[in-house]
Amino acid sequence: MQKDESEYIEKYGHIPDEKNKILEYLENNYKLNVNKIAEEENRINNIEWKEIHFILPIIPSPSPRPRYSNKTGTFYVKGAANNKKIIKKYIKTCNIIYTSVEMRITTYQPTPCNMTNTEIYLAEKGLVRPSSKPDWDNLGKTYSDMIQDVLIINDNLITTGIVEKFYSIKPRVEICLKYQSDYDSKFNKRRTEHSIAYVNLMNDEI
Repeated sequence: MQKDESEYIEKYGHIPDEKNKILEYLENNYKLNVNKIAEEENRINNIEWKEIHFILPIIPSPSPRPRYSNKTGTFYVKGAANNKKIIKKYIKTCNIIYTSVEMRITTYQPTPCNMTNTEIYLAEKGLVRPSSKPDWDNLGKTYSDMIQDVLIINDNLITTGIVEKFYSIKPRVEICLKYQSDYDSKFNKRRTEHSIAYVNLMNDEI
């Protein structure tokens, strides 16, 4: 047995696998305030979710691999600054997001010219999908990085991320962000507001 696996079993092996069984485990082994839990559940369930949707008239493409600069001693992604300029050009003015975010990225690759007319039409309907590069995870990284510092203070706020690949005779990238209007917990509030990104944001606004 590998070391990582044995360490995992030692630390977590006694905890059940199924979610409902884990909740039972917590109920039986943790001192829980039932009234406080109910109060917080109600508050969290009633947090308003807001939505931002915009379309980038660009051909979907992944970012190049990070490069190392001997001059600065740091890694950088070529074209990242230009990507942020693109985002700023096509989004409506809004306050920067600092709460939990759900992000859906829908990319439309150029329809291949060697498709038949029938295939082109079916691809436009979403029935024929790209099964080639760019990879979905590279696209997700590209556009989550693109909105960082512009729409969200950090892409680690994204708790749910969905990337879809389609073909279209009009290539584009559609991005939809759903975000909470308030923190879901004091823990996340502290963690976010103590982060370097948040502190820098507040300093810039002063």
